[in-house]
Amino acid sequence: MGRKTIKRTVWSLILGALVVSVALRADEPSRRCVYKGQWSYTDASQGSGPIQWNIVEIEECCGIWALRLEGDGADEYGSYRLDGSCAEGQCSIHQKYVSGQLEGRAYTYTGEISWKVMLSEMSGLNGKWGEDGQGTKGNFQITNMSCS
Repeated sequence: MGRKTIKRTVWSLILGALVVSVALRADEPSRRCVYKGQWSYTDASQGSGPIQWNIVEIEECCGIWALRLEGDGADEYGSYRLDGSCAEGQCSIHQKYVSGQLEGRAYTYTGEISWKVMLSEMSGLNGKWGEDGQGTKGNFQITNMSCS
């Protein structure tokens, strides 16, 4: 084999590897979901409210079961962005307000997963929420997850 042939072969292999990695990344299974539930303060007299998150669940590679979560939503306090992850029986979801009364404030929801089908399909979440940097403020439950 000549030098040009070896160079061409090496470049073909590199290009092939890039194409395969991009194709695999584009084919990561994902689905659109709506998570519905309720949040409340630890001291119930401080109030509670509904949760309705528009989420895209993106399967992560190489674990027993893991998801990356991305989404958005709006409530009486403003519009927000969501990002988070689920693995090892728990989910952690970060909510950051981008407009409205709570613009710039961020909250984290961390909860245990309830399973419809073990390590395959969630039926709900149950856990704690708090404003970032201020500790736990209360509880939350996601009791309805509809996905397509």
